[in-house]
Amino acid sequence: MARSPRIRQIFPVLLTLFLVSTTNSDTAETFHSGGGGDCIGCHFLHRPDGVSAGASNDNSISLMALDPGSTCLKCHLNVGEKRPNSYLVASADGDMPSGVPPAQLSPGGDFGWVKKSYSWGTGGGDGGGSSPGERHGHNIVALDYGFVQDAGRSSAPGGSFPAAQLSCISCHDPHGKYRRLADGSIGKTGIPIPASGSYDTSPDPSGDRAVGVS
Repeated sequence: MARSPRIRQIFPVLLTLFLVSTTNSDTAETFHSGGGGDCIGCHFLHRPDGVSAGASNDNSISLMALDPGSTCLKCHLNVGEKRPNSYLVASADGDMPSGVPPAQLSPGGDFGWVKKSYSWGTGGGDGGGSSPGERHGHNIVALDYGFVQDAGRSSAPGGSFPAAQLSCISCHDPHGKYRRLADGSIGKTGIPIPASGSYDTSPDPSGDRAVGVS
């Protein structure tokens, strides 16, 4: 059936309104500006090749990397970056060869340290020793980048969280639900999040605006 002249007239207007509404700065589509990241920054728009329609309801099959940690490091690790950069949290293997320490100096450090094992002297006791990489920080799992679980622990020290499931999103919310309110409380619903609260340049939350915690 052909569209009526009226429909043809108002369709461009509706399309414009849709585009404006979905790109408004108060929406949760910009990375770490208060809300969650843009969906297609982490997920395929359509089901990847080779995955059948009934295979699983697990959203991990749509990730743009092998696992959640690797998806985060697609942006937070840059090969060839040998100087500190504010948004990077790990140095690439080739940028920290033997004798060269990881370069990033973020508040959480550089996850590259968990790949750097050291030994000195000979024998045990006062004559020598070792410092295995897996004791140098949180052993996140990001298999695309060679980060694996702690070889000596199956769960978190003093707890029961599985070591094989520890990744960036174990602590950071990729979907932007959590927000800090003016009274200092943390919520998952409520007033809008127009900005991140994670930087020294971040605005303070107010009576009608929260800040993100991602």
